[in-house]
Amino acid sequence: MKSILTHKKYSIDFMLIEILMVLIFLSIFNQINVGIHIVIFVLIVFLSSNYIPIKQIIPILIIDLVVGVLFISAGNYGTGFNDPLINFLKFYNYTQAYTIYLIMCNMDLQLKKVVLKSIIFCVVVTALISMFYNVFVSDIAIRFRPPEMKFICTFGQYYVTMFIIAALSCKLLREQEYAVNRTLIIIIGIVLLLLNIVGNLVTGLVLCVCGILFALVFTHTKNIKKSIVLVILIFLLGLMFKSWIAFVVYRISDLGIFNEITSNKIEAIGNILIGNGQVDTLNSREKLSEFSMNSFYNSPYIGIGYKNYKFGTVGCHQEWSDFLAVFGIIGSLIFLLVIIKNSINIYKHLDDQVDKDSFIIALILLIMLGFFNPALMEETLIGVFVVAPNISLIFNERNLSKI
Repeated sequence: MKSILTHKKYSIDFMLIEILMVLIFLSIFNQINVGIHIVIFVLIVFLSSNYIPIKQIIPILIIDLVVGVLFISAGNYGTGFNDPLINFLKFYNYTQAYTIYLIMCNMDLQLKKVVLKSIIFCVVVTALISMFYNVFVSDIAIRFRPPEMKFICTFGQYYVTMFIIAALSCKLLREQEYAVNRTLIIIIGIVLLLLNIVGNLVTGLVLCVCGILFALVFTHTKNIKKSIVLVILIFLLGLMFKSWIAFVVYRISDLGIFNEITSNKIEAIGNILIGNGQVDTLNSREKLSEFSMNSFYNSPYIGIGYKNYKFGTVGCHQEWSDFLAVFGIIGSLIFLLVIIKNSINIYKHLDDQVDKDSFIIALILLIMLGFFNPALMEETLIGVFVVAPNISLIFNERNLSKI
């Protein structure tokens, strides 16, 4: 469906979206409170209200309202990593990402390209700054983010790179670009991949590799269902030949290019594959997951809510187990159905096969990330629902996907 309304060049709402994207993705602004992000987003919604299909955001707004009431009524205001506010803001993060997607669908083509290119530019700059810290200051800088290193990337800024790498891989593999564009895509991809290599975060590196492999599968099959089936078959083959894969994993851990923490984690993956039980480096992750799953087992239908949200009841490390703990089957299922409905809506209105491939792959990677780490962050959700379904636009003049 074609857009009825388009933004005028350099409109206030366009400039606010630009500012918001820079604040979210450029690490030199990480010290700015997220409350500023929320204020800017509210202003964007107010100024762009004529461009937003209200019916499409009503379900998520209702969820936001209900969860907000639950959060406020619980009166539980923690601190640090176990602050319930962090969990509550995940709903805002999704609302923000999907709403910006809807607004940009009605934005002038050239302005939309500017926003998308700004995101990519900020992600690359943040990657370069963070690599400098990790290579020349401390090889655990990205993992632990010491407060004196103010410009290091957040985990969201780090993990969004996997979605961009996968999307760029789809673009590079499926379409024959001009030499300049191909070179630019390759350079950006290499920079972001290097971040994942030197960052010493195993989950990010593994999912980056998975994203590239998925792109290879999707671009060599014309049917999305066949692509998904093929991905499942590859997974099953991996299980059949897991001892061989473990051998390769062990060799990688012995290369000497990673620090001791990362090498131990890579070795632990090999231990899991051959089942020798020596997975000490993953024990903390498993214990945190157990906190959440025990809470889920105690209240499987409605969860423990925010009143009982604290360390020991919620692990705050694996997204999906945490959601089950807090909201139970009913709450988690409602939120999941809204995301599925909106994702189907996005996919149905994508015209370019590159955008379709990169969006599906981004969703798969988001699901995978949530089994290991927090996943519903500002940066990751904008990467999945704004950048991935529009990656073809950044390097050519193809038509926009429309709502």
